[in-house]
Amino acid sequence: MNNKGFTLAELIVVLVILAILAAILVPSMISWIDEANRKSIITEARSAYVATQTVASQIYGEKGFERNQVITYKSIDPANAEFFEKIKTVGGFGGEIVYVTLVDGQVTELVYAGHDSHYGDYKLERTKFGQWEFIDTIPEPQEADVHR
Repeated sequence: MNNKGFTLAELIVVLVILAILAAILVPSMISWIDEANRKSIITEARSAYVATQTVASQIYGEKGFERNQVITYKSIDPANAEFFEKIKTVGGFGGEIVYVTLVDGQVTELVYAGHDSHYGDYKLERTKFGQWEFIDTIPEPQEADVHR
């Protein structure tokens, strides 16, 4: 009798080993993909910041700002549509800026919603040391802000 091939027990053992490997590898691969997407959105948020600062500098050059003037632009306000369109044109990023706060013509706060809402919104805030910090929770601007 010719015994070529595998027995049923050998095939089951191989399938169990493959299932164990898949159970270990799939979650780590998914976390790698999620981390890569998160970093992509953070990179887009930085591009949004640079574009916003460019547009704010152009406005400062054309109209100027008062000293210690705080301006918050919200994307839901139709009066700010032109401001956000200029930023989109300059930046070319895929998401949306929710709101921007300018102090003396400098971007001090920016909330960016990435193109995939599964990964959340990111707030960029300038720290007291002049560095930018990413925060995952997005509070609404205070009522005392000046709206333009």
